Amino acid sequence: MIEKFDGLYDFLSNFYESKIEFEGIVYPTVEHAFQAAKTLDVNERQNIANLATPSLAKRAGRSVKLRADWENVKDEVMLTCLRAKFAIPELRERLIHTGNEWLVEGNTWHDNYWGDCSCSKCVNIKGKNTLGYLLCKVRKEIVDNAEEILVVVDMQNDFTKGILGNDETKDVIPTVAKCIKEHRANGGKVIFTYDTHYADTYMDSQEGRNLPVPHCFDGEKGWEIVDELRPYVANAICIKKPTFGSVELANYLVTKEKELAAIGKKLVVKFVGVCTDICVVSNVMLVKAFLPEVEVVVYENCCAGVTPEKHNAAIETMKSCQVKVINCE
Repeated sequence: MIEKFDGLYDFLSNFYESKIEFEGIVYPTVEHAFQAAKTLDVNERQNIANLATPSLAKRAGRSVKLRADWENVKDEVMLTCLRAKFAIPELRERLIHTGNEWLVEGNTWHDNYWGDCSCSKCVNIKGKNTLGYLLCKVRKEIVDNAEEILVVVDMQNDFTKGILGNDETKDVIPTVAKCIKEHRANGGKVIFTYDTHYADTYMDSQEGRNLPVPHCFDGEKGWEIVDELRPYVANAICIKKPTFGSVELANYLVTKEKELAAIGKKLVVKFVGVCTDICVVSNVMLVKAFLPEVEVVVYENCCAGVTPEKHNAAIETMKSCQVKVINCE
């Protein structure tokens, strides 16, 4: 159970900065939008939207001309605002990562409708926790409406600890492991790509002529996924790719997207791995080309490049192509 919306879970609070649009006006927080919705006067709504803090918005909401149907519509208004808030990719990810925890807006300001007050006066009162209930509802809608696939790109020995590795590619391994673990815990599927070459043909290939460093020969130690991630290979989909981008991966995801669309669900594709500036960006852009309307996400802190500068350049390239770049919490 998550009992308070502060600290690590402050993003669950309606006071958390999250720009949303409600009925034609953009508000800086859910609190602003909710308080403005108490009135049907557009000027009053805009004035609340312009207030500097959610505390000021809450105070202003007490003095607006209250709409006659407010008590009947307030829960639906809150739900609409929360759906808008958690459509923001980073916040949606954080909500999903709360798993199946029951969410409770614990407070000490006597709010037993939206939350559950624990002050001495309310200690024997069971709060309705309507906000917590609606957050759980939104979380379930998100999880039920989408299938998320995590693509782990080339986390092989040669690219992390081996001949083509570096400090950054090695240091990112624990973060990638944590990300995969959380993704699996939330019921997500995982795909591992394997850069795959052959000793008798590699040096005659274009890649071999430009990068005459034997690596990732099929079946050899350098080709294998690093030991820290190997437990996650079980039950994952594994795709060998002979070059930077994998058409097989893209085709698989195209088929999956059609299957999900047929039952009214969406596909979300997420990427982690190495190297950001070569195989990660190649596969991200390939999937983006094959599936331009599918949401593609890259976990920046779960990727590493040939150099930090090239990593950063690749990240900016992907952002420019409308890829969502966030961190895995």
